[in-house]
Amino acid sequence: MPFFSLKALILSRIEEIPELFVIGKPDMTVIAFGSNTVDIFEVNDIMSSKGWHLNALQRPNRSAI
Repeated sequence: MPFFSLKALILSRIEEIPELFVIGKPDMTVIAFGSNTVDIFEVNDIMSSKGWHLNALQRPNRSAI
């Protein structure tokens, strides 16, 4: 799958989840997302348990793919 198709797929799937939002306008390979309603670090832990390797970041709290 070409990179830009994969990026569009990831962005669309994040945007389908009402509790999450994309931070900024990702142009390249890093896609950061956050939430005002759920603990983003808990989301990060759950995704890690499913084999995803994300970067948990603070100020603002977010995860990045």
